[in-house]
Amino acid sequence: MIVTARDEGAGSSALWEALGDVAGASVDHVQVPALSESTVRAMIAEAVADTGATQVDLGEVMRATGGIALLVTEMLATAAGRAGTLQSSIAGRMARLPDSGRDVVELASVIPGRSSTALYGGSFADVDHGVRHGLLRVDRENVEFRHELVRRTVEESLPPGRRAGLHALVLHRLEAMPGAEPSVIAHHARRANDLARAFRAERDAAERAARLGSHREAAAHARRAAVDAGPARAFPPGWGGGGGRACSARRPPASPPPTSRARA
Repeated sequence: MIVTARDEGAGSSALWEALGDVAGASVDHVQVPALSESTVRAMIAEAVADTGATQVDLGEVMRATGGIALLVTEMLATAAGRAGTLQSSIAGRMARLPDSGRDVVELASVIPGRSSTALYGGSFADVDHGVRHGLLRVDRENVEFRHELVRRTVEESLPPGRRAGLHALVLHRLEAMPGAEPSVIAHHARRANDLARAFRAERDAAERAARLGSHREAAAHARRAAVDAGPARAFPPGWGGGGGRACSARRPPASPPPTSRARA
């Protein structure tokens, strides 16, 4: 008899309890490794040839799926315009979470990559719910989704108002944390529809990059700040551009004028 089971959230699985009861010399456990880049490249080529899927980048697929065969298949199906089963699978896991655990998982879904446990209000028991259901993982003081594609799927399932509210909550907690990156603050402020706060944070990020001599990075921040500024908000003298609002795309000023620093 051959039995397959995912090891995510194994501690709460009745199947894993049953497997533990029959463990012994007659049972062999085989760990299925992640797919190699060459295998995923071949799968992408096949999907493109069979379905005409476009804009499928190998690096992005590997980053989003970790080489997990199911997730690779789902991502390629989406690229080809076919409905997959991932959304239904994740919706089932989310439905089994208590309300407090679901709130934490939804909060984590609007934070790309790893994030400090401080952003979760000290609700470690609620984070554990996400871990036990195979959605989150914790590494010391950091929380992240086990797979980037799953994070995106949860985030995309949120109603727009709920998503903006979660970004606003992250923004509020970031501003209470010393040393928070201005660019991260800007990201969440922008998605919380707080463009004034996004403008100030991007401007802070541009100033810091310029002081460090990273002029291309400073220019990128300044361009984003210009978009956030809109017609009602002007840049200080020396930032360049028509009407005092647009920023130089080539090189920001070496020493931008002092501005109020963000509280983070």
